[in-house]
Amino acid sequence: MLKEAVELGVASSQLHERFFAMHDAWLGVPRITVSLERMNTVASNVKEAGLMHEAAHSILHGSLEYYALTVPRALFSLALRQGFTRQLIVDLTYLLSTSVKDFEVTSYLARKGFTESQLPFLEYLLEPDEEDWEAWRMISGVKTLEALQAAACLKSLACIAPLLPLPGARSLIDSVLKAVEERYAKELLDITTGLKTLLKEDTHTNLEKLADIFVRKIFKC
Repeated sequence: MLKEAVELGVASSQLHERFFAMHDAWLGVPRITVSLERMNTVASNVKEAGLMHEAAHSILHGSLEYYALTVPRALFSLALRQGFTRQLIVDLTYLLSTSVKDFEVTSYLARKGFTESQLPFLEYLLEPDEEDWEAWRMISGVKTLEALQAAACLKSLACIAPLLPLPGARSLIDSVLKAVEERYAKELLDITTGLKTLLKEDTHTNLEKLADIFVRKIFKC
C-alpha cells in the first residue's frame, strides 16, 4: 500500500500500527484493505466497528473526487501572507480533509443507529500514547510543525465529535487533548464541539469551512 501511495502521489497517514483496515479510492473505485495479522489481535467489537467505519467511507467517499482536493481558500491565503511552503499547505489540506471525512463517517453511522458501537473502536484507535506526548515535546516552539500536529489531533477529535454528548465520547476527547500542547487544547476543543453545527454541507464545502476556522483558531489570523 505504501509503495502504491508513493507511486500515485497520494498523501496517507493511515499506515499507523493500530490500523487494521483502511479505505481508499485512489484508482477510482472504493477498496478496503485489511491486515488480518493486526485485526486478529483486537477484540471482536473493535474489529466489527472498524470494518463498519471503513465500509462507511466506501459509501460516502468512494470516488476520486474525494482524493483530488483543491487547497482551501483559507490555506491558500495563509500561504501567501506567511510565505509558507507548498508542502506545508498540501499536508494541512490532507489532514483537514481526513478530519472532515472521518466526521462524516461517524455522523453517518450514528444516523444509522451505530452510535455507541463506535466508541470501543475509537477508544482503541485514538487513545494517546507516549509517542503523542513526545511529538509535542519535540516540536515545541516551531509554529508550522505545531500546526501540523494540531491538524493531526483534530482528525482524531473530528472522528469522535458526532458521538457527543455521550459521556464516553467526551471522556475520549478529554483524553486526546491531555496530550496536546496547552495553548492549542482549548482552541481544538472549541473547534470540535462546534463541528456538528459547522459541517452540514458536502465534503468539499465542509473542508473549506473547517480550513477557515482552523486558520483563525490555530494561526490566529
